[in-house]
Amino acid sequence: MIRYGVVDYKVFLQDLSEWKKLTVSTMMQKPHEVLIENPKIESYQETNLISAICVSTLLNLKEKEEITEVPEKDFFIQICKIPHIKSI
Repeated sequence: MIRYGVVDYKVFLQDLSEWKKLTVSTMMQKPHEVLIENPKIESYQETNLISAICVSTLLNLKEKEEITEVPEKDFFIQICKIPHIKSI
């Protein structure tokens, strides 16, 4: 399956870094194919993925009082929940 969208470049970068709309950023957290290499986008994407890791970790901590290790499945479930959270 191929999904695509047309987004203004500035809006694209802003969503990756600030999660204003959670449209591009959440799509880029899923497996995807890079068609054109762009160092600036790669840098913003890295920020996006680090943010997703942080939010997932915090959500897992919120659900469990004490965590020594988060199961991989729970970690990815929380990342999938990000677009459905009203306030981050």
